[in-house]
Amino acid sequence: MTLRNDRGWSARWLTLGARLTSLVVPDPKGVPREVVLGYDSVEPYVAGTPWLGCVIGRYTNIIEDANYSIDGERYELRPNAGRHQMNGGRQGLHRVLWDVELTDDPAGPGVRFCHTSPPGAGGHPGELTVTVTWRLEHTDTVSVTFDATTTAPTHASLSAHPYFNLADDRRQTILNHLLQLGAPTYTPVRAGNIPTGEIRSLSGTEFDFASPTVIGSRRNGQYDQSFVLGHAGPAATLWDPGSGRRLTVTTSLPGLQLDTGTYLTERQRGAPRGFGAHGGVCLGAQALPNSPNIPAFPSTLLRPGQRLTAWIRYRLDHDPSLGSG
Repeated sequence: MTLRNDRGWSARWLTLGARLTSLVVPDPKGVPREVVLGYDSVEPYVAGTPWLGCVIGRYTNIIEDANYSIDGERYELRPNAGRHQMNGGRQGLHRVLWDVELTDDPAGPGVRFCHTSPPGAGGHPGELTVTVTWRLEHTDTVSVTFDATTTAPTHASLSAHPYFNLADDRRQTILNHLLQLGAPTYTPVRAGNIPTGEIRSLSGTEFDFASPTVIGSRRNGQYDQSFVLGHAGPAATLWDPGSGRRLTVTTSLPGLQLDTGTYLTERQRGAPRGFGAHGGVCLGAQALPNSPNIPAFPSTLLRPGQRLTAWIRYRLDHDPSLGSG
C-alpha cells in the first residue's frame, strides 16, 4: 500500500513484516528522490532477505545461547545465528503477514499493522499481541509506534529496520555520509557480537560519533555496534554532503544499533534500486542486545497487565550548508 502526504512525500509498505519498502521525498527543486533501500517486487522479500525495512521481534537483536529465565523458569528459544537467536528467529515478526488498516488524523495518513504471536513462537512464552502504526506526517517526518501486551511473562523488544541512503545518485554508498550519535556510551562485545555486559564510554574510541564524522573514515566504514543513548536530543543525525539531505532520528528507546550494511551484496538487488555493500545505513533504535541475560541493562520483561510502548521518528530535511540544499 502507498500513502502520500501534503508535503509531496510518498511511502510504501508490505504486510509481510509490516515493512517500509519505499520512501520518496522531494529535493529542494521538487525532484522526487528515494531515500530507503527496497526491492521493486514482492518476490525477494518472500524468498528471504536481510531485514530490510521490516518490524523486528519478538526480540530485536541477539539473545545469547537462545535462552533466558523468568521467575526461575528457563525458556529455550529457537536459534538462527549459530547457537544464538537473532531478531526473533527464523519465523520472527519480519516473516509474519500482518493484518492491516489505513488510518488518518491531523498529523498525517498512516497504516496500522496488527498481529498476535502465539505462545511458543520462536520459543518465547505468552501470547504477544502487537500493534505497529506507521505514519507519514505532514511535518517532514515518518514515525512508527509500537504497542504490545502479553498473556504470560515474556521478554519483548520491537524495532524497525529501514536502511537509508541520502545520496541523489543511488550508485553511491553511505561511506561518505556524516553521522552524529546522541550516545555517550556503548556496549562492548566479544566473539559472536555478544555484549560483555559492560557499558563503556565512547570518548577516544573508534566508535565515537559525538561530533559529525564521515562513516568511512574509520574501520573501513564497517559497523554493527550497539550504542546507549543519552536522554536529550536526537538519537542520530545523518547527512549526505553531496545532496545536502539530512536525517534526524529521535526515539523513546534506550539504545541504537548502527549497521552500515557491510553484508549487503549485489545479489540482493531489485532493479532499478540495486545496492551492494554499504548501500545503506540502518539506525536501529531498540532495547540493548541480550538484555534478558544481563541484569545491568534496562529490563525488557513484559508481564500480563503491562504494556510495551515505544516510538521512533525519522525527520528528513536539507542542511543549507551542504550540497545542493
